[in-house]
Amino acid sequence: MRALQIILGILLIIGGISCFGTPLLTFVGAGYFLVIMLLVWGIYGVIAGIANKRFGFIFVYSIITLILALVILFVPGMRSFAGTALLITMAFWFVIKGVLAIVASFKAKDAGVSSYGWGIFLGILDVIVGVYSFIHPFVLAMGIGILLAIYFIIAGIDLIVGKYTWF
Repeated sequence: MRALQIILGILLIIGGISCFGTPLLTFVGAGYFLVIMLLVWGIYGVIAGIANKRFGFIFVYSIITLILALVILFVPGMRSFAGTALLITMAFWFVIKGVLAIVASFKAKDAGVSSYGWGIFLGILDVIVGVYSFIHPFVLAMGIGILLAIYFIIAGIDLIVGKYTWF
């Protein structure tokens, strides 16, 4: 089992380094990368659950992850749809998060918190990022590509180190 963890970890790190070099292409191909990641985690979770005779929540989650990966892989257009939906959702998320941060900061000001200005500043920044993401979605796509690269590297290290895995 440990050898499988190390091999999968190395593959994730190599994939992450590769994603850093081409973040926009990473997002465009994110459907493939996400499907690969889902397949890896799903397969690993099912194998680990069977090997350790643990059939609880994590085992069921691994099966659901594997099914999701197979649906995205074999249903035509799912990767493209998922990418577009992700960009729109992220842009909305930034705007909503920013508005909520601004409101929370004003409430903090009323409660006597002296550092409320940072919350307002960051909330305004979130709103700007969200609006900019609607206008120039490719910038957000590049950011997501870079975040995917970072995630793959961290997940690979986690598998190799083995201290923080679920199984």
